[in-house]
Amino acid sequence: MSAHGLKVEERRKQVAELIEKSKEKDYIIRGRLADKEKELEEIRAQQAILQANMANILKFLSGMEKKETKIHAWDEAEGPMQTAKALLEEKEKEVRKRGQHGVVGTLTIKEDSIICPFSNPINFSTKLG
Repeated sequence: MSAHGLKVEERRKQVAELIEKSKEKDYIIRGRLADKEKELEEIRAQQAILQANMANILKFLSGMEKKETKIHAWDEAEGPMQTAKALLEEKEKEVRKRGQHGVVGTLTIKEDSIICPFSNPINFSTKLG
């Protein structure tokens, strides 16, 4: 084999090594991305639980709930996903029970008021927008 043939073979090996390293790095990046996506889902679940808790506290403080209020928590070992899923199912049942469409607990912004599902509308003397 000539010197030129050795250089070509050497370059092919280098290219093969670089391709393999690239695949390994891609695998590592995909794994880290999956971990971050899982963390993000847990943060979203925590946020849903905290929002539900805040809504329940506001209902209680406004007098809509007279005797008691629900404060949701989750098992540290299992994480917040199970509790958030149960909250979502509870909201869906509430929506079906009331015959409403959409998500319970959202604010509706109209021309001159903000309608909150757990309080009376807040009227403004000037229009929003």
